[in-house]
Amino acid sequence: METDELGNDTVTEERDIVRVAGWAVPRAAEPKLAGHARRTVEVELFAPVGTFRPQDAVELPERDDVLEVIGEPENYEHNLFGWAPGLEVVNLGGTQ
Repeated sequence: METDELGNDTVTEERDIVRVAGWAVPRAAEPKLAGHARRTVEVELFAPVGTFRPQDAVELPERDDVLEVIGEPENYEHNLFGWAPGLEVVNLGGTQ
């Protein structure tokens, strides 16, 4: 772990580039809410299963803001049709 000029431990920011299937802004009359705090979802990210965790920071190439993963990703792999696309919906909102 690194330290600052006063000898305090600092967290090194780790950035990974993740290839995703895409993302979209939810459009409905009522806002989509997610997570325990029921925060408004600004973007739905379609990502490989298990890639993101709650509170991960996410930067999208076409946006200027940093978004945060809200709650657990929505995994629809376990369905009666037996189809598992390998993707889950990751709800993103503004950082707090």
